[in-house]
Amino acid sequence: MKKTLSLLAAVLMFSAVNAQSIFSENFNSVASGQMPTGWTVYADNQANDANYSSFNQSWQVVPMNEAGTEKAMASISWTQVTQDCDRWAITPAINIPAAGYKLTFSVYGYDYRFPEKVSVRVSTTGTDTATFTEVRDIVMDNVSASAGHNAIMVDLDSYVGQTVYIAFVNHGDGYYTLIDDVAVSILPTNEIFCMGAMMDRHVPAGTDAPLTIGVYSLGATPLTSFDYSYTVNNGTPVTGTINGINVAYGEYHVFNITVNIPTVGESNIDITVSNPNGQADPTPADNSYSLTVNTYDPSVATQRTSVLEHFTTAVCPNCPAGHTAIENALNGIEDRVVWIAHHVGYYTDDMTITESNQMMAFYNANTTYAPAVMLDRDRGNATSSDPGPIFSVGNFSQNITSAINAPAYATIAFSNISYNAATRQLSATVSGNFTDNMDFDSPRLSLYLMQDGIVGTQSGAQGSYTHNHVIRACISDVWGDSDAFTTTNAGDTYSKTFTYTVPATFDPAKCWLGAFVSNYTTDINSRQIANGTKSTYLTDYSTTGIAEIESAINVKTYPNPASEVAYITSSRTIRAITVTNALGQEVYNRQGLAVDLYEMNVSEMPTGLYLVTVTTDEGAMTQRFSIVR
Repeated sequence: MKKTLSLLAAVLMFSAVNAQSIFSENFNSVASGQMPTGWTVYADNQANDANYSSFNQSWQVVPMNEAGTEKAMASISWTQVTQDCDRWAITPAINIPAAGYKLTFSVYGYDYRFPEKVSVRVSTTGTDTATFTEVRDIVMDNVSASAGHNAIMVDLDSYVGQTVYIAFVNHGDGYYTLIDDVAVSILPTNEIFCMGAMMDRHVPAGTDAPLTIGVYSLGATPLTSFDYSYTVNNGTPVTGTINGINVAYGEYHVFNITVNIPTVGESNIDITVSNPNGQADPTPADNSYSLTVNTYDPSVATQRTSVLEHFTTAVCPNCPAGHTAIENALNGIEDRVVWIAHHVGYYTDDMTITESNQMMAFYNANTTYAPAVMLDRDRGNATSSDPGPIFSVGNFSQNITSAINAPAYATIAFSNISYNAATRQLSATVSGNFTDNMDFDSPRLSLYLMQDGIVGTQSGAQGSYTHNHVIRACISDVWGDSDAFTTTNAGDTYSKTFTYTVPATFDPAKCWLGAFVSNYTTDINSRQIANGTKSTYLTDYSTTGIAEIESAINVKTYPNPASEVAYITSSRTIRAITVTNALGQEVYNRQGLAVDLYEMNVSEMPTGLYLVTVTTDEGAMTQRFSIVR
């Protein structure tokens, strides 16, 4: 569901204020909940959604960091009616003395699926809304403008010698929008801003690793070239030049270079960009960026299977889209991920288990929401906007690759899995070893049972909905068992055999196991998962023969052949029925059943031979079946 606006995390901010500025407002000296002196605001009297009931129906100043030292003005666009809002914030009078003055500001959205819309309008007569003319409309949909941060410039040469009032009009129907660093000034001709850099958190030492650097153009003239340099651990600078670009004000350019760090451990990379268009930058203080990278010895690392914990519920209307986003991001790497769906985060449902409620601690007392995800319970895999390891699904695709590429120093595998379909007894051994010393407070081995193919309702979806990856039980302690370990030094091994009776309400043909090694500490941000693994469906490990299963479930289909209606009975509860034709095409499917007798309408099936598969708690049985008319 939509996330509430509380304390925003640190976001990209810069100011175009300089010696030739005639108006500037960064909102930092304004009390939260207020607006600067001299500004005019107009409300539309649409009631905000309940999540934003503490906010007004226009604009107000909000903190942008924990300390409240950085602020911006915000306007809610999620109201209790499904229509665009109409909320105005108007500057005091500003006299434009000469040509060359530009209006600049930063504007922020939250989610491209609910694009924020901000109109910039100018009046030369006063603050009456009817006198304003639109000069720029910004739609933050990741197409015409970023759904996140945008640096905007508006030319004011048409108003030389006049007094103007500048209005910012929130006219969207999204979440909320923010505006910061409003200025009217003559911009430097050439200016560059280093917006940041990105490198994999874990890099193999002694190899060429990609480093991505981003810069903003903040000069009145488009950015066509600039120089860059970087150092590793204050070593010898490496320099280069970027040419052949054309980046207008407020737009950004991203480029890639490779960096080779020979030593193992934590390294600092300091980056500087300079000489925009071959000229000195008038504000070099914002031209640098530093990041920390962990390098590892690839000879002792092993491949990681990441544990994805997904927070979703059947009452969350945004969750179907979240499911699809995760599936798309995992395309081609499904084998490298253990996907566990906790049905918590936005209320609960019939699939919620008590142990999943304990996972809510990973939100770190932040406002909970769904859909959300967590990768290896590692705070470093999350985003800066969340205080714990849980983060928005919208950032998942860019984070999963980094997660699965992180080195692992513990192996983990299943062995001796067995499932007795007659007694529903499950046994599984989980073993592994440590390839390097691991500084764990308390190593834990966890074993969870998941189920696919649970058919039920889902807010935001049409008709019945199939829920997959649903955690049904913690076979180990919810935080894992410690008795599998002695120490966690290089070469140490661990092993534990788990036994479990699969409840009659679980479908073993759709149940599978996920296991992982993790660290347990009192600090919720330090319970990282070292590595994970998963099984196939329990019936793949069945120790009961086909003949025994058929005898136990005793399925009958009659009349056979049939013409209009066929009846299916079983001595065990029927959970699912599928019918395939002679070409192997599925022509009938019913899931989520709990009956001993099922009436199947076959009147619309063509004459021919079919296979009917009946799934029960004891297993599945397939019979030939024909339709004759």
